[in-house]
Amino acid sequence: MSILQFSLSVGSVASLSICLLLVGYLFGCTTALVAVNVTDIFGEKFIATNYGFIDTSPILGSYLLATVMVDVFYQVNGVNSNGEASCLGQQCFRGPFLINGSLCLIASLLCYFAHWQTDRRSQYADL
Repeated sequence: MSILQFSLSVGSVASLSICLLLVGYLFGCTTALVAVNVTDIFGEKFIATNYGFIDTSPILGSYLLATVMVDVFYQVNGVNSNGEASCLGQQCFRGPFLINGSLCLIASLLCYFAHWQTDRRSQYADL
């Protein structure tokens, strides 16, 4: 998903539909797999509580990254010297896509590190 976010920041209008379709598809796949991953990582005993906490995280992230951050970038880049709204093209929204892509990349690296740590611990537990 981070590759698609980066391509949205530098892409053309022609690639916009394909990138948005793929980002939506990947977001849907991630959402569908959350319940399975929560059960696998935390166990079945408190699945409702754990799933509830993890399922609310997109609410805060969506508000901050899709509403607040985009509005700040639009206000900074979208007003000309006459005070008129003049935000057109990539200069308005390149920053949010770069930030979202960077955050997706960091999240991927953190997930890989957590998976690596879990595998390492399970190898020592088998001894």
